Amino acid sequence: MIRFIDNDPDAGSTNFLRPAAGGPTTAVSLENIHETSHETPLGSGASSPELTVYDDDDSEDAAFMLSHLVSDGYQSVLQGESSDFSNFSFALGAEPAPDVDFASQAKQFFILSSAGKPIFSYHGTDETVTSYMGVIQTLVAFFQDDKDNDNGDNLRTITTSNRTKFSVLNQSPLLFMAVSSQNEPDGVLSRQLAFLHNFLLSIFSRSFIARSFTRANFNLQNHLSSNDVRALIEICDGFAHRTMTNLNFLTSSLEYFYLKKAVRARIDDVFLSLRALKLGDETDSNNLLYGLLVAPHGKLISILRPRNRSLHTIDLQILFRAVFSLARDGLGDSQEEFWVPICLPKFNANGFLYAYVRFVDSVALILLSATKGAFYEMKQYANSFVAKLELPKIMGSLAQSLQLARNGITAAFVHNTNILHFVYISKKHLQHINSRLPDDEVIRNNVARFYHVLKDFLDTQDSSQTEKGDETRIVFRKWRTGERYLVGFGLANASFEIYALVPHSFGNGNVRKDLIFHNIMGIVRWCARNEERLFVVGGAVF
Repeated sequence: MIRFIDNDPDAGSTNFLRPAAGGPTTAVSLENIHETSHETPLGSGASSPELTVYDDDDSEDAAFMLSHLVSDGYQSVLQGESSDFSNFSFALGAEPAPDVDFASQAKQFFILSSAGKPIFSYHGTDETVTSYMGVIQTLVAFFQDDKDNDNGDNLRTITTSNRTKFSVLNQSPLLFMAVSSQNEPDGVLSRQLAFLHNFLLSIFSRSFIARSFTRANFNLQNHLSSNDVRALIEICDGFAHRTMTNLNFLTSSLEYFYLKKAVRARIDDVFLSLRALKLGDETDSNNLLYGLLVAPHGKLISILRPRNRSLHTIDLQILFRAVFSLARDGLGDSQEEFWVPICLPKFNANGFLYAYVRFVDSVALILLSATKGAFYEMKQYANSFVAKLELPKIMGSLAQSLQLARNGITAAFVHNTNILHFVYISKKHLQHINSRLPDDEVIRNNVARFYHVLKDFLDTQDSSQTEKGDETRIVFRKWRTGERYLVGFGLANASFEIYALVPHSFGNGNVRKDLIFHNIMGIVRWCARNEERLFVVGGAVF
């Protein structure tokens, strides 16, 4: 069965290979965004689990570790214990139930027109939101009249006496507003609002939005489908609750897919063979621009791409969300094919690419073309690809890796039984590996929040120089949850970031930072050795 999904409001030019206006957007390497951490309690509530963070201010210990980070002999020089933590109170943001009063939510998102007309609200019915529009429009007017912010961005923020933060991102003719009592840095809110903007662009394109708002009484809300609204709510859920599924956003990267190097290379070769495939029609042109093989939860297995034209991570996250929503809705079986118009805003915010989608078991094959009428050409490429993919040597290994992906890699898998959980991010490949969540309920429910806190602290640290001149930051934090303690660790340099949680009992009941550091570096070395099994390194390039 073929499904043509018609959400293309702007059927314009069929060639969208040019970058969007405003600068090149291809072959983009995401940079680490530094945020400002505020030493204030997050918004608390009756259901908010209380934590105490013990802030280690011993900068000499950290500098000592950094000086030996790349030294061959650093294993023997990290000694001693740390018990000189200064107390710093901290509470996780409240997690209100869905029926909590509209005005009592810990996190709110609004999308408005520049004229203040409501388009989307994370919480509340249209009637409820309308009753608050006077307050919302007053805030928007205040931000629009603010001429003092000359920092070059479009984000305006104010913080009230009760630590509620109001942030507005102006992307005329649209305004994106966040209301948060979770004590989040401006940088976090800015990225969240920017992602909502990019998601809307993926549906409509910038040119359609700009042109439509020149018409009197245009209402973008009327053009949002129920699936679009559901997707916006799910995105906001991830931002509000900082769930584990939000790690892709937190790390600005894609999740790993563990696969033997030789098998990944074979899949790359299959992709490259499509470029040389002769279809026997009247034209010799090949309209296949990108090809992607993706496991569930947006785990990239392989990519076919033009040289020097990498897709931005945000574009891939948006694309994968759209594709796997088809499978979630029960549409993605092996007998169905989809032809989906989608704007990838970092590639070209003013036009559409067209995605041919077919599921092979649970794996999605995505073929992207700039030509609207290329469906049957992409179908022939897909037939050739699937026939070769189902060869036993490839499919057998792929099935094993899919099982491992479902179960997750444990710390023991990387020969480390002392770490409760870790996340390793390769900045070069913009991909990350995170271990399986432990059975501990506190960690399972709050792990992404712990890492948000660690990252906020880490991003405010001054960089130190290692022996090789790399700028490196390192942080330890100790949390008390009831009668229990956890230790958080974070390290970032030009090549990677790693975050980890370890039990406070590690090191014979004391916080032995030297032992923690050695164990973490063992994970780093394992990830480096297995880089080509964990990550897509380059892909199939033509």
